Amino acid sequence: MFCCHGSYGQSFRVQGQVVNAQSQPVEFMDVYLHNDWQSTMPHTYTDSLGYFTLEAAKGSYVLGLAEFGVQKYSRDIQLTQDVDMGKITIDQTVLLDSILIQAKKKLIERKVDRLVFNVENSVSASGGDALDALRITPSVRIQNDKVTMIGKSAMAIMIDDKMIELSEDDLINYLRTIPADNIKSIEVIGTPPAKYASQGNSGLINIQLKKTKRDSWNALMGSSYLQNTHTSISILGGFNYNKNKWSLQSSVNSGKLRKRMLDMSSFSYPTEMWNKKAPRDIDNEYLNIRMAIDYAINTRWSSGIQYMGVIDNIRINQRSLTNIEYMDSDIVQGQIQSDSDWKSKPSINSLNWHNLYQFDASGTKMSIDLDYFNYESNELRVYKGKETMPFTCGTKFSGFNTNTIGIKNYSLKFDIELPFSWTHLSFGGKIYQTATDNQIKLSNENKETLIYDSLETNFFSLIENNQALYFSGNTKLNDQWQLQAGLRMEVTQTIGKSRESNHLNRDQYVRFFPTVYLIYKLKESGALSLNYSKRINRPNYEELNPFKIFSNPYSYGEGNPFLNPSYSDNIELSYSQNQSWIHTFYVTKTTNGFGQLKIIDVASTSEHYRPMNYYDLFSVGISESYSFNKWNWWNSILTLDSNYSKAKSLVDNAEESKTGFNTTFSTVNNFVLNKSNTILFSLNYWFSFPGISDLYSISSSSSLSVGIKFLLLDKNMTISIQGNDIFSGERVLATGYFNQVKTTNRNYEDSRSFRFSLNYKFGNSLLKTTKRDFGNEAEQNRI
Repeated sequence: MFCCHGSYGQSFRVQGQVVNAQSQPVEFMDVYLHNDWQSTMPHTYTDSLGYFTLEAAKGSYVLGLAEFGVQKYSRDIQLTQDVDMGKITIDQTVLLDSILIQAKKKLIERKVDRLVFNVENSVSASGGDALDALRITPSVRIQNDKVTMIGKSAMAIMIDDKMIELSEDDLINYLRTIPADNIKSIEVIGTPPAKYASQGNSGLINIQLKKTKRDSWNALMGSSYLQNTHTSISILGGFNYNKNKWSLQSSVNSGKLRKRMLDMSSFSYPTEMWNKKAPRDIDNEYLNIRMAIDYAINTRWSSGIQYMGVIDNIRINQRSLTNIEYMDSDIVQGQIQSDSDWKSKPSINSLNWHNLYQFDASGTKMSIDLDYFNYESNELRVYKGKETMPFTCGTKFSGFNTNTIGIKNYSLKFDIELPFSWTHLSFGGKIYQTATDNQIKLSNENKETLIYDSLETNFFSLIENNQALYFSGNTKLNDQWQLQAGLRMEVTQTIGKSRESNHLNRDQYVRFFPTVYLIYKLKESGALSLNYSKRINRPNYEELNPFKIFSNPYSYGEGNPFLNPSYSDNIELSYSQNQSWIHTFYVTKTTNGFGQLKIIDVASTSEHYRPMNYYDLFSVGISESYSFNKWNWWNSILTLDSNYSKAKSLVDNAEESKTGFNTTFSTVNNFVLNKSNTILFSLNYWFSFPGISDLYSISSSSSLSVGIKFLLLDKNMTISIQGNDIFSGERVLATGYFNQVKTTNRNYEDSRSFRFSLNYKFGNSLLKTTKRDFGNEAEQNRI
C-alpha cells in the first residue's frame, strides 16, 4: 500500500496543453501523476483545446500521458511550486503505424497485502472454469469441495469485490459456471484491509472479471470438451462495448457437466469392521448470464447496474454398499445397500447498482453500492435400500423427501477515500440482511403419504442482520518506513426458528477486527513487512439447519442451530528480494473452529455427522517463494510451505489433541515455444506430504498437470489442450478417532481429466496495434 498525496496540505498545480505533430489540440488524453508511494493518482482528461490541470502535494512525481490505454509521454517533475508544462507534443501517427506500447504482465504479481494471479496470461486455465483457475492459483488448495489457503484454513470468495454467500456445495457449483476465459485475475488476500468484510478465517479470494477497453467493442465465442469418467461440454459467448459515456459488458455460458465422485469410509468397531463405498454420478446442466451497463453522467460521476443469473439442473445418482466384517477375518457377515436419486434446480439472481463520485483531481472520491441477491432451490431426494444382517432374511427401507430453500440478501455499502498530504484515509460502512427459509418434508414409504413429524419434517428459518463501520489510514513515516492500520467493527444479530420443534434461537454480538501493516523498504531493493489481522468465519445456512437427512438406518447428517462463529488471529513477517524471493514466517491461531464432526454410537454401530465447534488450532510455519524469469521463453514460480500445527479438541468424543507437520511443494511453469509467441506450454505440479488437518491425520497427495495453447489467426483464435491430475494423485486419506473408534475417509473428485477448448475473439478498436513493452503498466491500470 502506498501513501497518497492530495490537495489537503500544501499543494501545487501542474498545467499544460497536449498537441499532435501538426500542432492540433488532442482531446480526451489521459493525464496523471504517480510516484513509488502512491496508490491513487491525481488524474484528469484534456479538454477540447487539449488543456489540462492537476493538483498534487509537494514532492517528486512522474507526469504521464496515455491514449486508449497506450502510454504516449512520461517525464519526471519536482513539485515545489506551480508548474506550467507548456505545449506537450505527442506522435499520434503511432495509431496509424500500428505500434502499441504494452507492458508484458507477469503471471504472478505480489503486492503488500495480496498475491495477484493473472489468469488471462495462464495456459492452464484457458477453456476451463473458475474452479479450474483456482486449482492452479498459487497458495490456494481445493480438496473435498473446500477452498483453502495452503498452510491455513478456509477462505471466503468474492466476485468483483462482492462477497458470495453460499454453502460450500452451492459455491462450488456456482464457480463451475464461470468460464476462466472471462476472468482477468484472482487475488489471494491473506491479510485483507479493513475495507473488506471480516468473513473468512484465512482471508479472501477476489475473482476479478474482465472489463471492456475504452473506445472499442469486442466479442468472444468458444466451446470446451472435458473428458474424465464421463464427458462434459460447454459453450460460451460474450459481447463488450465501450464508447463515449457508455460501457456494456455481457456474457453467457451454458453446458453440461458430468463427473463421478467416489467416497470411501471405514469404521473399526470393537468386534466389527464397516467398510463403505459410495460412488456418485453427477449431471449438471447449467446456464450463466452476466450483464453490466455503466454510464458516465459527467466527468466526476459514473453509475452502473450489473446483473448475474445462474440456472442449474442437477441430478446426483448414488449407489452405496457397506460391508460388515468380523475384526479377525475378512468374512462378510452383513451388508447394507442404499440407492439414492437426488434432483435439484437451484437458481441465482444477483443485482448491483453502483455509483462512483470523484470530488477533485487529487483522488477524493466516494462509492455507493446497493445489492440484491436471491438463491432458490427445489430439491427432491428418493432413497431405498436393503440391509442383510446375520440370522435375518433382509430388511428393506425407503424414503422420500423434498427441500425448498430460499435465501435473500439485501446490502448497502459506502466507501470514502480522503488523500491528505501526510496520509491517505478511507472509511465506510455496510449494512445487510440475509433471510433464509428451508421447508423440508419427508415420507418413509412413498411420495403420496407425507409424515409430518418433528424428527422427520421441518420448517426452519434464519435471519441475520449485520452492521459494519471501518476506517483505515496509510502513511509514509519516512523514506524507509510505511504504516497502514485499520479497524472494522461489526454488529451481528441472528434469529433461527424451527417451527416443528417450536425452538427459537437468538444471538447478538459485537466484534472488532484490527488490521496492521508495517513496511520497511531496504536500500538493496528489498523490503520487510509485518502484518496482523483478526478474522471471523460464520456458519452458513445449511450448517445451522437442524433437519436430519438419512442415508440408511445407521447413518444420517444434520445441522446445528447452536453453531457459533470461529475466530482467527494471523501474524506474518515477510522479507522480499527484488520481487523474486519471498521469505515468510507466519503464526495462526483459530479458536472455536467448526466442521462436520462424526458422532459414533458403539452400542448400535451407527454414526451421524453434525457441524460442531470442536477444536482450537495453533499453527506456526514458514513459506518460501521464488519467481524465475531470467529468460523470455520460461517463467516459473516455486513455492514451499511447511508448518507445525497443534489441534486441541473441545468435545469429549474425539482425541484430546493432534500435532504434526504439514509440508507442501508446488511449481508453476510457462514456456514460449516459438519466436512469434503463438505456441505456449505449461507444466504445473504440487505435492503434499503426510500431515494433519484439525483432529485428522491425512496422507500424502499430489497432482501433475500439463497444457499447450496455440494462438492462430493473428492471435484471435485460441486452441487449448489440457491434462489435469495425470497420475490421479488427488486422493487424500483422512484418519481420526471418535469414541475410540478408528474412522477413515478417502474421497476422489474425478480430477484426472482431459480438456480441449476453442475460442475465437473479434472486434473493432480505434487503435490498430503491434506490441512494445513499457514499465509503468501497473500505474496505467489505476486510471
